[in-house]
Amino acid sequence: MDKKKSKKMAVIVFTIGFSLFCALFVGVFSYIRNHPSYKTAISYIETNAEIRGIAGEIEGYGYFFSGRLTASTGTTGTKSTAKYRIKVKGSRRNFWITVYLEKYGSSWEVTGYFISRR
Repeated sequence: MDKKKSKKMAVIVFTIGFSLFCALFVGVFSYIRNHPSYKTAISYIETNAEIRGIAGEIEGYGYFFSGRLTASTGTTGTKSTAKYRIKVKGSRRNFWITVYLEKYGSSWEVTGYFISRR
């Protein structure tokens, strides 16, 4: 009986742990996708003539992306930066783009980008 109970307990603990991990994973992705810096990056991608020329009609973006969002406070105030690597799905081609952003006042601005044509 003890072996069955411990096995059952292990399955329950694993299930709860895995569920919490998945919820955290989805929550972080949702938070970043709704962050003003990410929305600024997407808006920039959709309106930039060079990017549109490579992609064609933008049909969507990959679900997974990578990047970072940082904020630091110094003597000159708070400096916020962001960097996202996003998969762009276009009618002509799909590619990865890295977008660099900085926050000026209350708005985010794109400071540069790099397109990986692989």
